[in-house]
Amino acid sequence: MNIGNNIVTHVIKTGDIAPFTGLEATDQNGFWGIDKQAWKYIKDHHQKHGVVPTEEIFRASYPEAIYTFAEKEYKASELADLANRDALRQGILSLWEDVDEDYKAGNYERALTRITAFGMSAPKSEPLFQVLTRSELEQLPDPESLIDGVLEKGTIVALSGKFGTCKSFLALDWAACIATGRKWKGHKTEQGPVLYIAAEGGFGQRDRVTAWENANECRIPDSEFHLIPKPVQLANRQHIDQLIELIATEAYDLVIVDTQSRCTVGVDENSAKDMGQVLDNVYRLRDAVEEAGTTVILVHHLGKNAAAGGRGSTVIESGVDSAYSTIRSNGIVTLSCVKRKDGPDDLNMSFRLIPSGPSMVLDDSLPDVDGGDRRTVLNLISQNPDITLTKLAELSGISRTTLNRRLGEYEAEGLVTRTKGASSKQPDLWNVVSHF
Repeated sequence: MNIGNNIVTHVIKTGDIAPFTGLEATDQNGFWGIDKQAWKYIKDHHQKHGVVPTEEIFRASYPEAIYTFAEKEYKASELADLANRDALRQGILSLWEDVDEDYKAGNYERALTRITAFGMSAPKSEPLFQVLTRSELEQLPDPESLIDGVLEKGTIVALSGKFGTCKSFLALDWAACIATGRKWKGHKTEQGPVLYIAAEGGFGQRDRVTAWENANECRIPDSEFHLIPKPVQLANRQHIDQLIELIATEAYDLVIVDTQSRCTVGVDENSAKDMGQVLDNVYRLRDAVEEAGTTVILVHHLGKNAAAGGRGSTVIESGVDSAYSTIRSNGIVTLSCVKRKDGPDDLNMSFRLIPSGPSMVLDDSLPDVDGGDRRTVLNLISQNPDITLTKLAELSGISRTTLNRRLGEYEAEGLVTRTKGASSKQPDLWNVVSHF
C-alpha cells in the first residue's frame, strides 16, 4: 500500500494531523511515499489556519502533487505505526548496504560502529502497562476524599434517578460545596475547582446557583466554579480532546456531566460497545489531571425498570467506582448509595426542596428527635406509600405500641396522614404529607 496517500486521505478527511506531526519525509519521495513539499504544504496550512486544507484546496493549491486518494480508510494509529515501521525498514536496508561496503573494504570496526549506533537509536515502544511488585502495591496512597464518605478524588460516579427526583439539585449542591469548601450536610469537603457541564442549558442553573448562594450566605468564587452551558459529546474525539485539555489546564477536582443522555447524542445507549467507548473516554477525562485525577459524575435517567439502574446498557453502572440513586415520594427526596467500590455503601439520606430566592435548594433539616426514630419512620413511609402499622414496625424495628404513639404525634404535627381501614379487619394506611 502507499502509506503516504493513505495519510493524506486520513488527514484531509478528518482534519486530524496530530498523529503524524512527528513523521518527516527524508527526501523528495520520502520513506513512506509522500512528496515532501506536499506534506510541508499541509502542515503549513494547518499552522496558519488552524485546520488542514480540504481536498479541493489541496488539489488546487498543489497541482504538481499527483495523488489517487486511497479508498480504504485506516485508523490514525494504524497509519502512524505503518509509517514508523516503514522508516525502520528503510533504515535497516540503508544500514546493511553501508555495512556491506565496509566489510568489503575491510573496515570491520566502522561496520560494528554502524550496527551499534543503529541499535542505540532504533525506536523503542513505550510500556503499555505499569507492573507493581507486592511492596509497591502496599505503597499506593489511600483514596483522597472530595466529600468525606460520599465522593473520592479521581473516581467516576453515576447519579441516576427518574425525572423530577432532584438529581441536578443534588449535583449542583455537591459542586457548590466543593467549590466553596463548605461542609455538605455535615460531611467534610475538600475545596477545589469544579466544572459543571449543563447540557440542558445554563439559564436554569443561573437561578439555582443564586438560590444556593442565598441559602448558604456566601458567593461561589469565579476561580472555583466554571460552567459549560451546552452539551459536550462524549463520543466525539474533538470534543473529548478539547475537554481533556481544559481539565488538565484548570486542574478541576470535579467534573459533572448533566445529563449523560444529552452528552451522548447519536450513541446507541443500549449498545455495550458504544457505551464502552463512552466510558473509556470518561476514564480519559478522569486521568487528565496527573496523580490525584479528576472525579467525574455522570447524571443519568433511570429506565422504566428502576430496579435495573440507569437507562440503557449496564456498562456505565458496572464500570463506575460509585453509583447513587435518587427517588422522590410525597415531597421527600431520598439519596441512596447503590455501589461504592472503595468504601461503605450504606449511605441513605433524605431531603426536601425549599424555596430560596429565585429557585429552590435541597434541605436536610428534617426533624430528628425521638432518638432518630422520626427520620427513620418518615423515610420508610415516603418509600412505602400506604404502609400499614405492622409493616412499618417490621421495617423500622420499633415496637407497634411505640410506633402507634409516634404516628399519632406526627399526624398531629401535620407530617403524616392516616387513611382509616374500611372495617375493623382492614388496617389503617399511612402516608407522608405531600408538602413536607
